[in-house]
Amino acid sequence: MLTFLLDEHLTPALRVVGARLGALVLHVNDIGLAGHGDWKITQEAFERSAILVTRNAIDFLRLYRERELHAGLIVILPDLDFVQQLRVFEQVVVRVAPGEDLVNKVLRVTAKGDPHGPATHVIEMEFFDLDASHGIDLDEFF
Repeated sequence: MLTFLLDEHLTPALRVVGARLGALVLHVNDIGLAGHGDWKITQEAFERSAILVTRNAIDFLRLYRERELHAGLIVILPDLDFVQQLRVFEQVVVRVAPGEDLVNKVLRVTAKGDPHGPATHVIEMEFFDLDASHGIDLDEFF
């Protein structure tokens, strides 16, 4: 079963989306990590073999590129409201659930278009290698 760990900048309601699609989704609030440093959240994700989902790209990209092995990182850009987060995360789980290998990768999810339109933004997803031997150019990422 896929396990996701949501950073505090994402709504805990994403747990429902994940559960409906057969994934285990934990929020930092669930495990007592709200307000803790990014390094602590990263360590928890590593220990649980969870894919971390965040909006905080810069800090987590730096922490993840120091690791030899990790389950994956998903960065959702830009800041989305509650409903948009639900729609985007559903698309992410559907994309990753069929067996997309995120080990030592980061998935950049970019929502574009009219945020008030009936069908959430156009969603672009792009994978990057990210581990101790594959750094990432932050200028390229953004």
